[in-house]
Amino acid sequence: MQSKISEGEIKAELARVITNDDEVVVIFSGIWMLIALGVPVKELPTYVLDIICEFIGKDRTVLLPTYTYDYTRTRIYDPKFSKPETGVLPARALTRPEFVRTLNPLNSYAVAGPKTAEILAINEETLWGDKSVMGWFDEVNARICVLGEPWHQACTHFHRAEEKLQVPYRYYKKFPGMLHENGRPVRALDPSMYVRTLNARLDYTQVEPVMNDHGSILRGSNANFSIETALARDIVKASSALLEKDPLAFVANKKEILTWIETSKEEELASLIDR
Repeated sequence: MQSKISEGEIKAELARVITNDDEVVVIFSGIWMLIALGVPVKELPTYVLDIICEFIGKDRTVLLPTYTYDYTRTRIYDPKFSKPETGVLPARALTRPEFVRTLNPLNSYAVAGPKTAEILAINEETLWGDKSVMGWFDEVNARICVLGEPWHQACTHFHRAEEKLQVPYRYYKKFPGMLHENGRPVRALDPSMYVRTLNARLDYTQVEPVMNDHGSILRGSNANFSIETALARDIVKASSALLEKDPLAFVANKKEILTWIETSKEEELASLIDR
């Protein structure tokens, strides 16, 4: 297999953005943006995942998001059969025996490495709160990577700040359903998500410039393998700085949402109770 950049060059790029101190690495990916590698499309997920896993090694823990938002419709989550909606790289990870999938359908992760048991033991109260996998990322200060996509499209860690600061365009909503294993129901699920009102149009492009100002982002140097990283706490710090100045900083249609907060939010919350 021939690539426009070698395996060694890819590992050198990873070494630029993942430090020796990083014990936990979280990878958000848009792998089709990496077609510039010149690897046949069908072989690309395996090729990239092999190199990443070899670089990270067995002494560190790697996570790839495997979110299944279709659960909100089906209310059934099976770690083996529920397809991730986060790209082909996480989907490929789930086919490998060393990866285990966490059990929150709306924010599940494929996990491999020495901290797997610790992650699986997290009793999540909400998706992005202190007692969640995302909260644990802050606790261990995980290295968050965006591969082949810009921050505002790939990274979900901005939501951590939204829940911590209780932004007014979101509210808690539960999604009761069933956990299945190998197609058979096992137990009830009741994940709680700090959802946005459907009218809110959100834009997270402001966060990256703040992260730049803070010197938080490490960047690769090869255009054929676009990767940037930052520590979890730095992402939350930059996001929080914006939200503390303006709780609607990420809302594109502020006037509409201000009206909703003043006139319709309580009614929308009451409708959840009636369902």
